Amino acid sequence: MANFLFLDESYSAVTKIAALTGIVVPMASYPFLREQFYKTMPIFARADPGVVHFQPRELHASALFKDEPAGTDEERHRAFDRVVDLIIDHRLNIYRIGFVKTKTTGQFFADDHQLVGLCWSYLLQALQPEYDSQVLVPVMDGFDERTIAKLSASIQFLDIMRVKGLDGGLSLRHTENILGEMFYADSKYSIFIQVADMVAYLRATIDLADTGCALTPYRSPLLEIARRIPSELLTERVSRIYIADDEDANQS
Repeated sequence: MANFLFLDESYSAVTKIAALTGIVVPMASYPFLREQFYKTMPIFARADPGVVHFQPRELHASALFKDEPAGTDEERHRAFDRVVDLIIDHRLNIYRIGFVKTKTTGQFFADDHQLVGLCWSYLLQALQPEYDSQVLVPVMDGFDERTIAKLSASIQFLDIMRVKGLDGGLSLRHTENILGEMFYADSKYSIFIQVADMVAYLRATIDLADTGCALTPYRSPLLEIARRIPSELLTERVSRIYIADDEDANQS
């Protein structure tokens, strides 16, 4: 068996949580799921019957349908609802790792843009059951050189350690089942990166609520939608790293 892992990074300036969210999609089901996406998601602008649109709207959560004056919050909420329906109906596993990015943490990991490399290293541990006995093909949003240097390089490192017989002390097993050293795609044309983006936004909404932040009238209904995702489909860990002289940490 083989699965895709579609990834999206996110950062909230309010909660200061930098996170990496992944959706596992079985390759055998992908053609059908892709068809279901285009059939059920509200991604086609309203038009006369018989008109076919070949430029669907992108599901980009933080700016969902913002370029359309006629777009309504009800329509946007429906898009989030449909995404959750897709996940529940087809039992798609979600993995999310996040870290609170303080001033000191940012300085300590200065070469790790939005802590994406740190999130990926912990995500690899959480994903172990997905690649223990089957192939996993990761696909990351965008083509940022800093991100590539963290994600692809880590897989290359594990490959070299294994080939040289130095992997005995590694906690990760069967990393040879992670193929491609990470592929990269434009979310505009990758529908399940869009799904990962929408899920990341929903989980970030829960972060806001959990930290006591007031939700806007637009975001409040998203909290209920976010909580529809069953716990058995979600593996999530959001952590704070304590570093000596971390003023933000000492104040919390």
